[in-house]
Amino acid sequence: MENFRLKVFRTVATHLNFSRAAEELLLTQPAVTQQIKALEDEFGVPLFDRTGGRITLTPAGQALLPYAEKLKALSEEARSTVANVSGKPGGQLALGASQTISHYVLPNMIAGFLRQNPRLAITVISGNTDAVLDATAAQPMQPLCLFPLWPSAIEARPRFRRPRLFLYIPAVPIGRCVSSG
Repeated sequence: MENFRLKVFRTVATHLNFSRAAEELLLTQPAVTQQIKALEDEFGVPLFDRTGGRITLTPAGQALLPYAEKLKALSEEARSTVANVSGKPGGQLALGASQTISHYVLPNMIAGFLRQNPRLAITVISGNTDAVLDATAAQPMQPLCLFPLWPSAIEARPRFRRPRLFLYIPAVPIGRCVSSG
């Protein structure tokens, strides 16, 4: 429901990195670049400064970002309201996964799951195990985490096991499940 180009813009603005945004959105880096270029053409101004090997928001990009975030929140609110009124499930699901799983396992799993639950919005956090744990600890909602090996840093037991795949559903914020040593 959210404007896809604005979603891509928000993701690039969050990471200030086209490749990381592409990973999160399950897109290729050229597809992200194409969406940003189309949005910049629509507004008639650059939204990112790509000079010096760094990406930063231009003043126009800084001005657009709060509106893109408000539109995301409004879209989520509308989706939730309609789902509640219609009695059809909706909402958000956040997944954290290692890079291998996010590239080879999740796309088919997510596609099948979304066919059965089209009103569900899914966010994927991808990276090495430590990066996923760090990112999920900072998330406002606790995501499900998929790892090829059970991380020794987590002091909880996995809830689901398939050969070489573990699902961790935090009962408490991940920050409290990670050992300090």
